[in-house]
Amino acid sequence: MQYVTDWLERVGFEPRVAGRTLGSGRGELQIQMVASPRNQTKSMGYSDSAGPFFLLSNTHLTTVRAGLACDNKKMNRQKDIERLYLDEARRASSVFPAGKAVEHERPDFLVPVTSGTLGIEVTELCREDPRAEGGRLSNVAPRAEGLYLKRPGVKPVNVSPVFSLDAAQMKVGVLAKTLADFVYQHRDDDKSFEWNEVPKGYYHIGVFPSTDGRGSWRYFRAGDTVPVSRELIGGRIAEKNARVSDYRAHASEVWLLIVNDLFIGPGEVSVRPEVLAQWTFPRSFDKVLLFERQPGGSGQVIELQR
Repeated sequence: MQYVTDWLERVGFEPRVAGRTLGSGRGELQIQMVASPRNQTKSMGYSDSAGPFFLLSNTHLTTVRAGLACDNKKMNRQKDIERLYLDEARRASSVFPAGKAVEHERPDFLVPVTSGTLGIEVTELCREDPRAEGGRLSNVAPRAEGLYLKRPGVKPVNVSPVFSLDAAQMKVGVLAKTLADFVYQHRDDDKSFEWNEVPKGYYHIGVFPSTDGRGSWRYFRAGDTVPVSRELIGGRIAEKNARVSDYRAHASEVWLLIVNDLFIGPGEVSVRPEVLAQWTFPRSFDKVLLFERQPGGSGQVIELQR
């Protein structure tokens, strides 16, 4: 944690920890960037020929996330994430019955209630294209670390690559190899390298001695948060509506829990309860709930209108 904040201060920002995922296995920290008194110009954004690094304004917030490469293997634990979301939503709202939620498929959970069985399907609300790209780039750091460790004479290092816009058009294997080559070449340098010193696809690479004897490869990616559209929510409901008959084969009542996770990074959207109250959505579910999840797991549950 201190390693991340130290690096952010080096580039002229005061990092403030906004939250940490708890128990999901994503191994990420969310850091909100605020301008430091010594660097007011970067508070409105930073760009050059390599493209923007991050932007800040009153209406458009971009966060930088730092994830441990070694934790990426856990991201396939979809059921664990769904369980986390449901447990957090139940703590946030009394609308859910008190029975034990049993894991299932189609729907994701079954809860015994006095009238029979309640089925709950859990889904995330996000913009798919940016989310997919963020997931693709998250594979670079662990692959690069594996390539690096196969070299002779390696030493544990802390590595912090930041992708440039060029990375979107480059293959993961190419990005991983160039990163591994660069770190191997500079494993004894103990410094940060800026955009004009690093390979194509990167804006910045930091290479520093390990403080724990193991080393860590942290990837940084920028993700913007934009207001959600009615069409995005309606599309998610429509997709799940097509499966309601399957859900009802196992439950007498079926709910859809849509999770607006404000900690997923690329593809993230924000909701405004006063706007949601004006929208209606056709659906076959008995109830559709939107969980606006804050970093750390708190939040509010909003019932969407039919």
